[in-house]
Amino acid sequence: MNRQEMTDLLLDSMRKAFDEKEAMIVRDYKHWVGGYHTRRTGRTHVVRDTADFAAAVLLLHQEQDYDKAFRALERICELQDVREGSATFGLWSYYLEEDLEQMMAPDYNWSDFIGKNLIDVAFSCQEFLPDGLFEKLKIAIRNAMKCSIQRNVACDYTNMSIMGSMTIAAAGELLDDEEFRQIGSNRLEMLYKYTVFNGAFSEYNSSAYVLVAMNEIMRMLKYFRNPRNLFIAKELNRFAWEGLAKHYNMAIGQLTPPQARAYRDVDNGSLAWAIWQGTGGRYGRIPSREETANGGVSLESLYFPPSCPKECLPYFAEKESFQVQTYYRKNNLRQEDVDTTIIRELDSSDLTAYSYRTPSYSMGAFALCDCWNQRRNVMVLWDKEHPKYFRLRCINGDYDFCSGMVYAAQEKNAILGQLGLVTDRGSFHYILDKEKTGIYETDALYYQFELGGETDTLRICEENGAYVIRDDHMKITLHVVAWIFDGKQGSIELAQDGKAVILKGYIGEKKRLDTTKLGDTWGTFTLTVEDDRNGADAKDRAGNASEEKQMNRTSGKEKRDSVSGVRIKRLGDGRIASDWKGLQVTSFACPVPYRRALGLDGMDYAGIESRISVILEKMKNMEADGTMEESCPISIISMDAWEWPQGVALFAMYQYYKESGDVSVLEYLKNWFDRQLEKGLPPQNINTTCPMLTLACIYEETGDKAYLPVLRKWLRGVMEELPRTPEGGLQHVVSGVLNEGQLWDDTLYMTVLFLARMGRVLGEETYLQESIRQFMIHIKYLSDVSTGLFFHGWTFHGRHHFAKALWGRGNSWYTAGLVDYLECLTGNEGVKEFLITTLQQQAAALEDCQDESGLWHTLLDDRDSYLETSATCAFAYGILKAARMGYLPARYFAVGEKAVKGVLEQIAEDGTVRGVSYGTPVFATLQEYRDVPLCPMPYGQSMALMMLVEASRTKNVEQK
Repeated sequence: MNRQEMTDLLLDSMRKAFDEKEAMIVRDYKHWVGGYHTRRTGRTHVVRDTADFAAAVLLLHQEQDYDKAFRALERICELQDVREGSATFGLWSYYLEEDLEQMMAPDYNWSDFIGKNLIDVAFSCQEFLPDGLFEKLKIAIRNAMKCSIQRNVACDYTNMSIMGSMTIAAAGELLDDEEFRQIGSNRLEMLYKYTVFNGAFSEYNSSAYVLVAMNEIMRMLKYFRNPRNLFIAKELNRFAWEGLAKHYNMAIGQLTPPQARAYRDVDNGSLAWAIWQGTGGRYGRIPSREETANGGVSLESLYFPPSCPKECLPYFAEKESFQVQTYYRKNNLRQEDVDTTIIRELDSSDLTAYSYRTPSYSMGAFALCDCWNQRRNVMVLWDKEHPKYFRLRCINGDYDFCSGMVYAAQEKNAILGQLGLVTDRGSFHYILDKEKTGIYETDALYYQFELGGETDTLRICEENGAYVIRDDHMKITLHVVAWIFDGKQGSIELAQDGKAVILKGYIGEKKRLDTTKLGDTWGTFTLTVEDDRNGADAKDRAGNASEEKQMNRTSGKEKRDSVSGVRIKRLGDGRIASDWKGLQVTSFACPVPYRRALGLDGMDYAGIESRISVILEKMKNMEADGTMEESCPISIISMDAWEWPQGVALFAMYQYYKESGDVSVLEYLKNWFDRQLEKGLPPQNINTTCPMLTLACIYEETGDKAYLPVLRKWLRGVMEELPRTPEGGLQHVVSGVLNEGQLWDDTLYMTVLFLARMGRVLGEETYLQESIRQFMIHIKYLSDVSTGLFFHGWTFHGRHHFAKALWGRGNSWYTAGLVDYLECLTGNEGVKEFLITTLQQQAAALEDCQDESGLWHTLLDDRDSYLETSATCAFAYGILKAARMGYLPARYFAVGEKAVKGVLEQIAEDGTVRGVSYGTPVFATLQEYRDVPLCPMPYGQSMALMMLVEASRTKNVEQK
């Protein structure tokens, strides 16, 4: 077809759709086509189509239709929102039948999309416009530009930034408005500076979008008068064509993924037509009549034909290329006051895309990307005559799910990828969705790899544990190495029609699915393409190996899939790492906020490291200064005393020594014990037994037999001499108080951990079995089965829980103590699983009652009680370690990390941990818990140290 035939075909279609009464183009939509802004169907008068028609008629000099065009333009001016102060001032709705207030979300792009048509007409057709129409157009243009200026589009929103810069600056020229000229020029300058910094359009434009950019650039070259603006327009044209030429595969007539940000999976001929025009027929092709009618040719492309710079022409001739492109670089160029951005996070890390094109196919992936419906992430395209594709999607109900995530690495014909979810990216549109709580009404949430295009005769087949597509000389192989949904093995099915591999998530009755509460949810896959006509692809990168079949729940254990050869490793910070033939991908094992997926908002390692040393020094030198009247006969403030606070502090120091290797800390501990042993130890009770846990560790570490007699003596005291309650529970006797018939949750940490550790050190099962009995008894009598938390105490004298206090620090003794206790239970798997499920129930309750600050209240279920730091530290320690060890789902890392951030705010410059409650007995009333005074304590210091040491392990994992 020639240009005139194309013009006639396109305008004839619009003439037939022109409603003489309304002077508008009318469409009959059987299905909603409004994308993110409207879902109206039926007979509708379309504002943008009307503006396009009017501009095309006048710019292409179709004189027989001038009257229709003039009337249409009058109608467009009438339909603009001209209400001063309106949020949509200067804007148009999509349809005559649906005003701006009725739309799902007004489309602010329309100020520029409609505005540019009016600018075209006003610039080029003024001499033959009817009286008064030119003035009406100028008013509408001014209004539209005020809307565009108010919107303040960011420079990363490449297409709209180009269009907005063009319309505002061009309107300045047209209206002789210096303010518009300056704003347009400033935006253009910032866009250019930003694009040069990134080296590419950061929106990663393609398909329909690269054509939008080219159209606006050609307008710039026509309308601009400022030399600097013209220079920038030419530079932007070079960026646009370089991106297109480097990614367009001439051999198959398609754009190489993932560059194809688009509304369609294969090109409809529009790119080929733009290339043909821009290169003077050297590359590309003229669309067929059918392609022209179906969108392959736009009216804009006829009156603003693109022009390819000569230096970009050689890229089209390249037969094979592999690109690793950082299309967005972290920068400080974008301003905080912009309203509309594509990359929402101003501090976003670098973003990378992989593209591989050969004479037979193209394929590509993003290193990190959501699954919004315009993405073409992890995709293969092939066959010029009958275009086909195989690509990945995440689907909620019947539409692409924005909160699905893909993480990938690619080396030419091979992709290694991981799947996951984020909790706050929305469902339908990651910008426009207002509901981003991570909770969705759904009857289906799943991933699928789908086969599409002209594939009537093709099917996906299962072969040797893989999914394979064979087409002539092509072979595409997909291995789904792992698929876990909500902590369970996910179902993987081949669709009945053979067109999709479905990784099932939730499928069932419609319900509210809370993705923030999902257990581990992740997948790993490989995708390879072989082409027997291309030697570079002849070797399939997927190897075979046979190693362990199941991931161990503990950190550092690996799984290698025997079919794909992929190694999968669970890291100690809630991430999953995959390794395959030199490709490596890491992502989170559970749904996390999008910023976290980007690598932002993680642990403040610098803050953690700086505080560890000052906390440690403060703890070593703590002493009672007389400001707190102590109720215990033995000081629980001074480190130069033998009681439970010192015991907790000593154990924290030992853990720090084990993690850091700082032998000076081990020397401090040995000197402390030698000094106390020389002074003489106090009478044994539950609390005074606590320091023996660390002495047991030192004995295990050094083998110093001088410590063994005292350890055995106190071990015998626990087993034979300390008072018991009915059923043999350890009565919580403390210095000066017998507490007859009472069980406290403190006991497990203060005494039972020592009992278990000595059982392991000495290899004496009797001690381990007694420790198990103590855990069982305490859980039996102290559990609040309605919440999963623990009551502070129980008495057999009257058989009650005193004030029924769900006391924070008492609960934290279980959380922190259990994760260390479990290390002693080798061979007792049944008991271990029981204790873990108890921890899981407690952790779920703790997640629900955690304060926004990250801390917990001293009475966990009472938000009027004060926030307490020592309990928070112990909770964070236990939760982080439990998640690292696989006892809790990986999503609990977020709970622990939130607590760490809250505690860091409570640590003074000198290392003092604030917000710590003094020693707390079992009280008869809840008010007494609320009234316990706050005071710096060794256990506050030590619990903070334990927490920070555990938190620092995630950094160590990343370094190893």
